[in-house]
Amino acid sequence: MIEVRDITVAYPGSVSVLRGVSFQIRRGERIALMGCNGAGKTTLIRCLNGLVAPDSGDVRVDGLSTREVSGSLHARGKIGMVFQDPDDQMVAVTVEREIAFGLENIGLPRPQMISRVEEAVQRFRLSQVRGVSPHLLSGGERQRLALAAVWVMHPDYYVLDEPTSLLDPETRAEVFEFLDQEMKNGDRAFLMATQFPEEAQSCSRLLVLHGGRIAADGHPGDVFSDAAACSGFGLRIPAAMELDQFMKDQGFAFPSH
Repeated sequence: MIEVRDITVAYPGSVSVLRGVSFQIRRGERIALMGCNGAGKTTLIRCLNGLVAPDSGDVRVDGLSTREVSGSLHARGKIGMVFQDPDDQMVAVTVEREIAFGLENIGLPRPQMISRVEEAVQRFRLSQVRGVSPHLLSGGERQRLALAAVWVMHPDYYVLDEPTSLLDPETRAEVFEFLDQEMKNGDRAFLMATQFPEEAQSCSRLLVLHGGRIAADGHPGDVFSDAAACSGFGLRIPAAMELDQFMKDQGFAFPSH
């Protein structure tokens, strides 16, 4: 379990980005994180594995605080993070080396490393570009590579920072197909920041970050049912719900069967 306990983060010369944020992520959960631009979603995500240290409060992964060196190392081994722009996390000269990078850092025996890399290359359809520089790939290929480099580490928690915002609809669907497959293993958990309410609807839980705090925490359908509150948070509701509300406001009613 990931426990976020009353964390506050303020950058120099600014007001607090996060103010007393608390929530938990349990294995088996698929959680969407939403908020308007500047709400602090990326800062919050980077607090989870110790990339950003909160000014106060604590983050614990499986009971270990990320404030401690041992806890931070544990978090980085258990949490697989995918940034909004895949280029921000790519360091190797070829696709194959990028996938192997994390495994090399943890000292995985070479035979196991080769096996895992090959499995990742096949699963994410990267065999044709395995010797290519990551920066020469298409946007969809780079995002598949970012997912492959995380998946190959066998994390318990996936934390994704708007992973589909730069993708076309077809590649966006591939990302969600991957999430669907991974969720079949009940030991995994996902937290995904998104700007698309339709994506949030595919999750079991929705967190809304507003004014540096968790403003809503519940089932997406329940959160989106309060259109006025969502508007106040700077969010739009799913198109289907907008249409349904419009039809009701106009006095249209569909016949029941």
